[in-house]
Amino acid sequence: MCEGTHLSSQTTTSPHTKSRPRAPVASAPALPANGRRHEVLGIFAATWALLMGLSLWSYDAAGGDNLVGPVGTGLASALATAFGVSAWLLPVELGLAARRLFSGRRGLLGAATIASTLVIVFIGCALLHLAMPSEQVFGGHLPGGRIGEVLGEVLRSLFGFAGAVVLGVAILLVTLVLRTPVSVVDASLTRP
Repeated sequence: MCEGTHLSSQTTTSPHTKSRPRAPVASAPALPANGRRHEVLGIFAATWALLMGLSLWSYDAAGGDNLVGPVGTGLASALATAFGVSAWLLPVELGLAARRLFSGRRGLLGAATIASTLVIVFIGCALLHLAMPSEQVFGGHLPGGRIGEVLGEVLRSLFGFAGAVVLGVAILLVTLVLRTPVSVVDASLTRP
């Protein structure tokens, strides 16, 4: 071997073979440290999104097997008690976060994203409670969960039923406009 030469350009010689150059070794492109961190976080987010989704899908408060076992039953029970049907927004949001992490986009989970997710979930809980006050979901939970019950009743006591619904929808629309490229004005001007 010659000193100072790169391994991929070395030649091999032996008494029985002629000299021939070695083919360059193809290596996988190195991911930046940030890319690997995003990939690992994306795997965790996707895993939790799937576990939460499977837990909620197979959950029944009356009992029965959960696809994610006793941990899934406990997780789904806590989510259904707190958020009711709005609990489904959490695995969806985690799945979207995983997609953003895998794509390597910047500004993935900033304060604005987390705040808008909380607004959507909490106002969604309140609106579900107001829309279906005597219904039960997941085998015995309130449609908006405990959060929807408290927030919905506070809104109803301050603004009445109609005012609470109007206020809730307005808050959701503002959050939608701030979080996405959707424009309420453009959507209302578009005719089918």
